[in-house]
Formats: sequence, structure tokens, C-alpha cells
Amino acid sequence: MFLLEGKAVSGSDRSESEVTRQLLADFGSSFDDADQVLLAPIYAAREESDGVTSSGQLAEAIGSKATSYSDLPAITAVLKNTAQPKDLIITIGAGNICEVAEVLLS
Repeated sequence: MFLLEGKAVSGSDRSESEVTRQLLADFGSSFDDADQVLLAPIYAAREESDGVTSSGQLAEAIGSKATSYSDLPAITAVLKNTAQPKDLIITIGAGNICEVAEVLLS
């Protein structure tokens, strides 16, 4: 458990459509402690997108604090405009979500 003065924000690019579909409810509850969740499209690591499972579905499973975005630049722009001193931003995923942190730190 973290004690923060700011809000906790998580960015994620959940990997693999099949895994996301199978564990959708678990992924949804895994962000319970985050104040805000920004989701990139699902990263196809070893597969092509199944066209069925989406980060939008994951956002619905997480609830009102989650938003699905079309790409990483959109997430970066939101964070640049809304992040405040002492906020904790965590990027989680198997894809290139780390690029968001690299841009924010540059």
C-alpha cells in the first residue's frame, strides 16, 4: 500500500488479446487502488489482434476512473496536461508504454 500526497495514475497496454479476454475481470479489479487509469490499445506481442477484446472493454471492467485511448501520444498529452507535483505515474505493460514515461521525463 502506498501513501501518496498526490493521486496514483496508471498507464497500461495490456498484452495479448486472449490473455486479456480470459482475465478481464481480474485485470479490472487489479486497478482498484489507482485513482485514474489510462489505457492504450492492447499490445499484440505474439499474435494479431483478435478484433474482439479491446482496451475499451477493459476500461468498462475497471469502471469510471478508466479511459481507453487510441494511442500513446494521446495518453502522453493527457498526462502532460493533468499530472500534478507529487502524483505517482506508473506505466505497466509488455509493449512500448514505457515511451510515455520517457517523453514525460524528457
